[in-house]
Amino acid sequence: MSYMAAQTLLKALLVTCGSLGASNVTEGDLRVLDSGLTNTAVIFPGILPVMDLATLVRVREYEAIVDLFTKFVDDTAYSTFGTLRDAVIATIMGGRDMSGTYFITALASDGEPTELFDKQGAGPFFVNQRFRLVIQEQV
Repeated sequence: MSYMAAQTLLKALLVTCGSLGASNVTEGDLRVLDSGLTNTAVIFPGILPVMDLATLVRVREYEAIVDLFTKFVDDTAYSTFGTLRDAVIATIMGGRDMSGTYFITALASDGEPTELFDKQGAGPFFVNQRFRLVIQEQV
């Protein structure tokens, strides 16, 4: 199979999260941030770990990046973001076995949540945090 099959399964899993929905989760399309939605998730391909091609390894690993965004409206934005993050983590933990072939084996963030401003320094417009997921494919 492929990384893209894993990403498709990851998107299908995130859509089931109570704080997200089909229109809130995209694959690399940041235009969703202009849609007015409170919570969004954008999935990107991550690094490609070294694959041992010399042996008959029966497992491949891929990394996927999930950027979570909550619209910054007022001082409740961090609370709203925390609820989104908890819901996404619970969804991932409950759906680690995405299929009989693909499994989420690790989840980490790149750091603490941050506020996003525009180039002129106006904002903040969003609270954002990046998650990195390791997905194993049984081949």
